[in-house]
Amino acid sequence: MTKRGTMVYPEEDARYIQFTPEQLQALAEMYNAGRSTRTLAARYGVSPCTVRRRLVSMGVPLRGRGGLLVTEQVLAVARHMLSNGARWYAVSWATGVKALSIQGAMRRQRKGG
Repeated sequence: MTKRGTMVYPEEDARYIQFTPEQLQALAEMYNAGRSTRTLAARYGVSPCTVRRRLVSMGVPLRGRGGLLVTEQVLAVARHMLSNGARWYAVSWATGVKALSIQGAMRRQRKGG
């Protein structure tokens, strides 16, 4: 039963997703590592809005659209995978960042900008 979009009895509503403390911690860590709310939403089977609400409730500062996605950690993983012969789609899947975004960040680093 809902009232103006607020769950009155969340335990009785099948749409209510309860995250464990470990899942919330992992959610915050992956977001801070550069994963998008859309990627995290797909991983946990919830909407991006749910991910944003949970991050805000934990006090995690949110990025704007198109914000910091390609961190040094993501670039290091991408370089390692590419040097071992991985294809771009595998790098994108492993990091949760689009291949074009990683390629652009690598190009900017080579140019020094």
